[in-house]
Amino acid sequence: MERLIYWGTEADEKFSRLLYDKNKYQTACQWIEWLIHGFPWFIFSTLALIISYGKNFDAMTQYGFVILNIGLYMDLILVAIIKFYIHRNRPLKTYLKYMEHTVDIYSFPSGHCSRAAMIVVMFYNYHPLLAIPFIPLPFIVGLSRVALGRHYITDVLAGVLFGFLEGRLMLTIPYGVNNVIRELLK
Repeated sequence: MERLIYWGTEADEKFSRLLYDKNKYQTACQWIEWLIHGFPWFIFSTLALIISYGKNFDAMTQYGFVILNIGLYMDLILVAIIKFYIHRNRPLKTYLKYMEHTVDIYSFPSGHCSRAAMIVVMFYNYHPLLAIPFIPLPFIVGLSRVALGRHYITDVLAGVLFGFLEGRLMLTIPYGVNNVIRELLK
């Protein structure tokens, strides 16, 4: 497994360093980082779920919020398990500065990218035309993560692939889960 992850270490480090060194958009990258960060998504999606049941939104909207919440929490757990199993260190250039603000010390795969890809896949399933402008989002998030020095390119590519698979998996959750959640929230 280790060999699979480090298959292109030299190229990975070279291109990651190039993006980091040429980054003229530090502030924009940090905004992207926080907009797709898990914490706001967990809070707002949970509130949206509770409100959708409390205000009797249509069943399809409620179902969408249910699978979004399940997906977000599943993503958090699975990415953490993979990171602690793989143990790939973050790029050294930002290690000390970044580690002051996080408990997430490993880089493979990128949770930001997996989250962005999963959300885009799910959004595309419900509103294909509205979702088209958001299709590049996981790659934009990935570029910003590399440009900030938080990840290597292979971390973000793996995150995008993982998020795509998670999104497709979330769309297989049966519609009847609405009844279970409705009973829990009574």
